[in-house]
Amino acid sequence: MKPIQLYAIFFTFLFAFTLNGWAQTTYRIAEESKMVIKGTSTLHDWESKVTELEGEAQIEMKGQQPHFQQVTLTVPVKSIKSEYEAMDTNTFNALQEEEYPTIQFTLNEIESISEKEIKATGDLTVAGNTQPIAVSVEYEMTAPDQISLKGSHALKMTDFGIEPPTAVFGTIETSDEITVDYTLQLSAAN
Repeated sequence: MKPIQLYAIFFTFLFAFTLNGWAQTTYRIAEESKMVIKGTSTLHDWESKVTELEGEAQIEMKGQQPHFQQVTLTVPVKSIKSEYEAMDTNTFNALQEEEYPTIQFTLNEIESISEKEIKATGDLTVAGNTQPIAVSVEYEMTAPDQISLKGSHALKMTDFGIEPPTAVFGTIETSDEITVDYTLQLSAAN
């Protein structure tokens, strides 16, 4: 093969890979995103709202289907708020907020994607303890540059080395299992 042909093939592949990289778009979590953590105790059911979410995704669109290349989601522990200040203090203490001020999810792999659902695995780090989790997320293209992700995921606090909080000298106990419900709005970064 002549050197000119080799250069032509090399530059064709280089150009194709460069275009593929340009096709990826950074999406950021929009302010209207919502996340609620729900649980129960020996006294009553409870919920805490996450008031601040941070994160971004690298997404390549193939037709109307998003292909997630990279995703990170960060929740500042102090942004987890309930109706009760004492409950918030117990939450911050249980999550060791002073030492571990954030909760983080990082995408590892997309296992499958259909017209409306994504199944993926990632690492969730809570109170300094990282565990792999599998998630199933519904998605919808709400505009050409916006994606809505909706899901619910059950977790056990003890899987992350967290002892479920108690109150009133241990007479009120929180259940180990919690559920995280979320609706994340992703918007293309400009």
